[in-house]
Amino acid sequence: MTTQMTGPSGEEPRGEGTRYDTESLAEMLRAAAHQARSDITHTDDPKAQALLETSAEVLLGLVTAFEHYAEGREPAWR
Repeated sequence: MTTQMTGPSGEEPRGEGTRYDTESLAEMLRAAAHQARSDITHTDDPKAQALLETSAEVLLGLVTAFEHYAEGREPAWR
């Protein structure tokens, strides 16, 4: 799913640091979600557990958004 993000006109942005590798960012988000879920077992506080689970869900939602962008499945990403 390595994809280069484009600017508003559909063209690739120019200049140093303007290209993004969506797959590497998505992998970091997956890792953070996995860590959050792993940390749930390290606390007995139900509020902390809920916060960690919610964080994991949000992070995985972002991964899904990056995947949809890369695949051009959503009208907003076309």
